[in-house]
Amino acid sequence: MIHTNESIALLALHIGKLTIQRDYAQAIEAANTAIIAFPDCANIYAQRATLFVLVERDDKARLDFDTMVQLQPTAARYLRRAGFFMQTGDYLEAMQDCYEASRLEPYNHHAEVSLEAAQKLMEL
Repeated sequence: MIHTNESIALLALHIGKLTIQRDYAQAIEAANTAIIAFPDCANIYAQRATLFVLVERDDKARLDFDTMVQLQPTAARYLRRAGFFMQTGDYLEAMQDCYEASRLEPYNHHAEVSLEAAQKLMEL
């Protein structure tokens, strides 16, 4: 019997392989199946969010990025969502996520640099 972590890793690899092959529809379906099996796995939501960005479904990507952060509120997760907000032009939301990442990890250089970038873009 395969353990849960191994199952998640195998599903993530399968989704990644489909993504590399640019078979986004199949990758999204695989992510949907994985989320049904493992609804508390932030990594799968992150993968599906990225897929939704690739197929220009930012509304669905936003929901998955939000779920990812709710499930695993780490600096890395906040910064990943901040990157999405930067791509979509939502610099205020990006700044808020960068602040939260800095709060969680006060010496996180990536959070500082991302925050500065979002602030500069808001000034344009």
